[in-house]
Amino acid sequence: MHDNWGTTRERSRKRRRWQWVGLAVVLVVLAPIAASFGLGLVEGIWSVRDPGTTVSTRDHIGYVGVAMTMLVALAVQYRLWRAADEVERGQIATALSLAAIVALTILPVLSLAQGPLGLRNPAMIGWGLAAATLIATRIVQRLRG
Repeated sequence: MHDNWGTTRERSRKRRRWQWVGLAVVLVVLAPIAASFGLGLVEGIWSVRDPGTTVSTRDHIGYVGVAMTMLVALAVQYRLWRAADEVERGQIATALSLAAIVALTILPVLSLAQGPLGLRNPAMIGWGLAAATLIATRIVQRLRG
């Protein structure tokens, strides 16, 4: 039996889509396991080096969450990039450029303001602002058509 070109293409797209879903599920399941293993190693090494102190792994859980969110965002962005035409790719490049400019300008400013403002982690705030800029820019681009 011979399938036409459209049916074959749709079947391969569906297969690739399910491969991406499977990869995302595996990453979401394995990321916390790998993170807790790594944090356990760090905590064990730290307690051997200086038995009186311990590493607060509770702070690092937020980093793992941000890393997982970034992986999902990259996977979604890659899928959008593959499905986009040249106009939409230009919009994506513009949004990414704006987010990069925000990151490059905000991160040094927040690092300098860390002492006077008492910021615990200015880098996370800066990257959060850059990600928010990217998301907001894409939403505005979508709403404007």
